[in-house]
Amino acid sequence: MDYQKFIETLPDLYYDWGQKSVRPKSNQFQQVLEQIKGMTTANVMQLLNFAVECMEPNEIYCEVGCFQGSTLIGSLLKHQDTMAYAVDNFSEFDPSGENIEKLAVNLAKFGLDEQVSFCDQDFEEFFFSLRDFDTEDKIGVYLYDGAHDYRSQLLGLLLVKPFLAEQALIIVDDSNWSAVQQANWDFIAAHP
Repeated sequence: MDYQKFIETLPDLYYDWGQKSVRPKSNQFQQVLEQIKGMTTANVMQLLNFAVECMEPNEIYCEVGCFQGSTLIGSLLKHQDTMAYAVDNFSEFDPSGENIEKLAVNLAKFGLDEQVSFCDQDFEEFFFSLRDFDTEDKIGVYLYDGAHDYRSQLLGLLLVKPFLAEQALIIVDDSNWSAVQQANWDFIAAHP
């Protein structure tokens, strides 16, 4: 991933960068959120989408915790050549058991179903299985939005590490939660 380009250009994609009123200059992400249910914002979708744009050709986007696909769609929008791993066991926020079907419908609606390798499993199992894949591709952008207890959060960071590109970007959702913050700091301390 070209992280220099990401850092230097990201502020230019928003109005009011550094302010509470920050918002993307593009309205495409708000339009996506009007079509599908999501627990994200247009701001986050813009960030993810540009991060994917900054990936190298042999890098993959990986997302743990998909819900109904809003961050996944935001990440891949207008990046037809980018492949993605999406991992979710739907153990949260799915009392009626419909999210896997809604995710598939939403990906198809935006023409992204062929770009996403969806894994209906725990992220621990996914990363264990990924070791057996015979691929040179590495994860260039990783979004962890799975369970946010300390153990899950830390494991979500530790288990992805062998699969990351040399210059990968890790994005962690809900970093304002104390357990998430502590796991992030512990991961950084152990893997500077």
